[in-house]
Amino acid sequence: MWWARIWDLKERPTALALTRILYQLLPPEAGSAWLIWGVGLLAALTMTLGLFTRTSIVLTLLISAQLALINVPADRGIELVLRDVLLILSGRPAEDRALGW
Repeated sequence: MWWARIWDLKERPTALALTRILYQLLPPEAGSAWLIWGVGLLAALTMTLGLFTRTSIVLTLLISAQLALINVPADRGIELVLRDVLLILSGRPAEDRALGW
């Protein structure tokens, strides 16, 4: 089966190393949460202003997902829809991202 080949793939050790390094840099503390929130706010602002659009969209998407993991009760249905829309917008051509403006 094709899915057995996917599950049997070997992961490179750099992904695990990068995860461990990021966990050491951003431990689960209040200071890290403020840093993540600040980066998310900056990414959402640059996305709104149209600066570094694709990078801002992907970063806003990732930060929103991370904040949802940190504070599960605050993640409502609208945030899920927001992440879906951001995922769709991140793959569209630049002229389509203006949504008719």
